[in-house]
Amino acid sequence: MVFSPRVAYETIELDRFERFQEMKNDWNALLADSSCRIPFLRHEWLSLWWAHFGPPNRLAIILVREGDRLVLAAPLMEVERRRLACSFRILQSLTNVHSPRFHILVRTGHEAALDAFWAYVGRRPRHWHLLRLNRLPAGTLQQAVVGRAAASGHAVETIPSLTSPYVAINGDWESFRSALKPKFRSNLRNRSRRLQALGAVTFQVVRDTTSAPTALETGLAVEASGWKGERGSAIWADPTLADFYRGLAAAAAAEGWLRLSFLKVAERPAAFDLSLVYDDRMYCLKVGYDPEFSPYSAGQLLCQEILRTAHEQRAVTYEFLGESSVQKRDWTPEAREHVGLYAYNRRALSRLHRLHRFTARRALKRLLPARLVAAIRARSRKDE
Repeated sequence: MVFSPRVAYETIELDRFERFQEMKNDWNALLADSSCRIPFLRHEWLSLWWAHFGPPNRLAIILVREGDRLVLAAPLMEVERRRLACSFRILQSLTNVHSPRFHILVRTGHEAALDAFWAYVGRRPRHWHLLRLNRLPAGTLQQAVVGRAAASGHAVETIPSLTSPYVAINGDWESFRSALKPKFRSNLRNRSRRLQALGAVTFQVVRDTTSAPTALETGLAVEASGWKGERGSAIWADPTLADFYRGLAAAAAAEGWLRLSFLKVAERPAAFDLSLVYDDRMYCLKVGYDPEFSPYSAGQLLCQEILRTAHEQRAVTYEFLGESSVQKRDWTPEAREHVGLYAYNRRALSRLHRLHRFTARRALKRLLPARLVAAIRARSRKDE
């Protein structure tokens, strides 16, 4: 399947995982020369993600090349759904609830390759009804993707997605700490003193390939000991998810990105954090704490030590990821907005879906009470 809307560009689609596996070096080189250098677009992450969460969907990775150079990569898959009592085909980003962030990779200076991408999508031999990209960071590249989709004749909608707090690290730790709210600083001091009365409090970071497997299992046990374990949402509760994180920890340790952090009381793990350090940025993927230590804010005390280390090592940012929360906002007022992108073709079923998903709901929003509108949105997110 090849389409060349411009002489300089060739667009191809990969539908076999084995072919994707062969292009690790090209893929990661493109990522390094893009404006979206995040670990969740590394070949290692996407390979693990597809192996654990992709099937039975069909891989549909769209690549744009200029000669021998890869200049754009869109990691997508075909998802078959029932919508409006009909078979509905979605071209969707390789994402799920365990994917913190996503984007189309575009080599710097080759933004025109987005035209080649949308031109190919519009004339793709396998028909589709909706192209959906989840959790795009709001910004210049996201606006370019949306603008070029609309310019190519696709009907485009965007919806708010995650609001993820982050700490921009611009100075030393003491300056950052002194800028926190006085009451929050006081709470941390008081709870630290109370926790130390129970035994020696230590901070440990594991990153090497030898120690990582055992440390991860310890951390997952801590996460499962709290409310996530009670609700069945802990990583351990899902063998596929647990295997994904084991594979991720092994790959990240081999590359030097892994940070498994523990706050221990008398050598007993009280709180746990799984993070990746990539391109001088720290990404918090999973946290957990033993509920016995919840009166002492063990999770926040661990976060304090991690942020202290991030300042000492002159990281650029600490990214909390996920949705905003009171605990995250205690540390920072800054947050990254994300959007979901919906692009439709001209098929009748596509138009009906857009009418149902967006146009009709906008009309209802003007007519119905806010509480009822919120309930409809919540049901919609669950259905999708």
